[in-house]
Amino acid sequence: MKKKMTSNASRNVTFISSYWFNKARFKKLNFRFKNKSGRGSTGRVILWTKQKTNTSARSIVINYNFRTTIPVFMSTFTLTPFSNKLLTLAMLPGGGVTYLPTTYKTKIFNFWNFFVREKEWWRIKDELIACYVALIPMFQKISNVEAVPGLGIQYVRSSGSFGKITSKNETTNSAILKLPSGVRKIVSTFSVIMLGSVSLKNKNLVKSTKSGYWRNNGRKPIVRGVAMNPIDHPHGGRTKSIKYPRTPWGKTTKFK
Repeated sequence: MKKKMTSNASRNVTFISSYWFNKARFKKLNFRFKNKSGRGSTGRVILWTKQKTNTSARSIVINYNFRTTIPVFMSTFTLTPFSNKLLTLAMLPGGGVTYLPTTYKTKIFNFWNFFVREKEWWRIKDELIACYVALIPMFQKISNVEAVPGLGIQYVRSSGSFGKITSKNETTNSAILKLPSGVRKIVSTFSVIMLGSVSLKNKNLVKSTKSGYWRNNGRKPIVRGVAMNPIDHPHGGRTKSIKYPRTPWGKTTKFK
């Protein structure tokens, strides 16, 4: 579906839509980015601005710590603003919904199978999306890897990236993961991984080579706090020489 043109950058922008996706129903899965600057040493907000939020774009909460033995239904794809991450809206059997990372093996209107026994691997390997590190063969493309079981996905999460398991040790229940950067990490064999590389491998072709790239997408430029006066920002005024944040009245907040 083609997006309505609002600027030069959105002239040929398209997005994926589905009748299963209803924004009004899943508002709780969205949040706003808030500027955390402008606080004193006590945590009190002392920044005076005309607008509380710099942007009205809502980001989607991604579930990076999701484990279930029951297949869930993949209803639709959605694209996160400004980060170009393709997510899948999963419908849980109990009636809940959540956003999960997407790999090139994910298919909508299909069931997502998670953990299987080792003897069942080759029977449903084409339908399997996520499993334990101990169940997959070595040197296969994997993504969204847990370092410690239950800690959540931490490695290989960016678009188009993938890693590989280079060795396993059944005595210590550990494996060596090769990251896209070439760095090797030790992970548990009971950690969750997803098969295949992360979707949107063409993200690296999008480059912000001009200052108006984000400006045309709705993001306004941010003025440095040290370039302001104390009434506008705690870093304003002579904070370069004094090095302490200040209140809107020019008083230091260091010893409050």
